[in-house]
Amino acid sequence: MVKRRVVLVIYLLVIWLLFCAGAVICFAAPLVSVILVIIQPSLRQQRIQNIVRSMDRLNAALLGWSGANTISGECGADNCRFCTWVCKILNVAEEGHCRKTAVNEGLIKE
Repeated sequence: MVKRRVVLVIYLLVIWLLFCAGAVICFAAPLVSVILVIIQPSLRQQRIQNIVRSMDRLNAALLGWSGANTISGECGADNCRFCTWVCKILNVAEEGHCRKTAVNEGLIKE
């Protein structure tokens, strides 16, 4: 019984370490992709957008949503206090960003 628990603890520790390594990679990936595009302009900008969008979805999952959509899409479809605050900030960069994103991601109908 004790041996089985030790194996389980080691197994969970290995999984935790893999997730930590993945978190470090996710943190560094957008910076690395931007540097690569600066060094090699022939790389498409779509790569950066894909990396940033995937990190946005990861953060949405960490905030409690499914992770299938971005934070701005989820906030555009919800009226919570946090969502209102996020949308106000994003509206400075693009008017109606959260609503447009929610429509594009199929969360609400126009």
